[in-house]
Amino acid sequence: ECRLGWLRKHRRAKAGSTVLDIGASNGAFVYHAHRSGCTALGIEPSGEMCDWGRGHHGSGMFQGTWECLSGCWDLIVATDVIEHLLRPMEFLQRCRIFGKSLYLETPEFTSCWTASSKHVKPYEHVCCYSRAALLSLVRLTGWRVTKTYRPVPGKFGVLCR
Repeated sequence: ECRLGWLRKHRRAKAGSTVLDIGASNGAFVYHAHRSGCTALGIEPSGEMCDWGRGHHGSGMFQGTWECLSGCWDLIVATDVIEHLLRPMEFLQRCRIFGKSLYLETPEFTSCWTASSKHVKPYEHVCCYSRAALLSLVRLTGWRVTKTYRPVPGKFGVLCR
């Protein structure tokens, strides 16, 4: 809910806007976006998470990957997604085609990370991004960074247009 409040403050998740949450997990963000007047859809590859989200939030959850969706979104949200992708540039370019704005959030790689750091998950996290690397990557794909955000220690978010 704190991310949604921050996105509303920066006029990206206002009532009436369309929001796609990629990797929606349990659907909590989708649920809160609906409650604030957005038309929101969450897409999640895990059937168990989709079922849990529908059962607990009644939220608009779709099981699958977003490549099977079409349409244009006012805001695309991808929290804890980009670090799992083999082709992050293709992902960001696809977001440019289908989204007017993009909010990315990922664990922030720093020099003090170790193999036992809580955000390091071997075989699950393909890439780890420093703040500078993530900003560079989104700019390379044509996005303009408008705001950055630190929702919790060890995480970094970026809002793009």
